[in-house]
Formats: sequence, C-alpha cells, structure tokens
Amino acid sequence: GLVFETATGEGGDLCLRFHGKTVRMPGSVESAVRHMASEPTFSASILPDDLSVEGRLTLVRRLVKEGFLTVLKRPDP
Repeated sequence: GLVFETATGEGGDLCLRFHGKTVRMPGSVESAVRHMASEPTFSASILPDDLSVEGRLTLVRRLVKEGFLTVLKRPDP
C-alpha cells in the first residue's frame, strides 16, 4: 500500500513509501502528491499547490522516474 509520512524536525520533509521504496520530498509538495494519489488521471497544470509550472512538472517527472506515476499517452483523435 501507499504510506504518507511527514517527517518531524527541520524541513518537515514528506516521505512517500510505495512498492518497498521510500521517496523523500519537501513537505511543501504534500497536497500535490496527495492529489495525484487520489486521482486515477490528472494533469500537472491542475495540481493544488503554490508550485510554479516548472515545479509541478519537476515533481511529476521525478515521481514518474521513481515509478509512482505512469504517463498515459493521449488517444489519437
């Protein structure tokens, strides 16, 4: 299963545990990560947070690289 853990102490990092691995991120991305985890599909442009567009894309790219997210190809019209 998926486990969210906010680290106490300096920085308040977010630890995301899934598939036997742990990914540590800044606590400031927690609401965006929780949104991703609760939606079957989403666009990075609508993530809830005070992240810039580049920050949202960086977060999504990292979670794809870590295996938390999968990129879906849009169907051809």
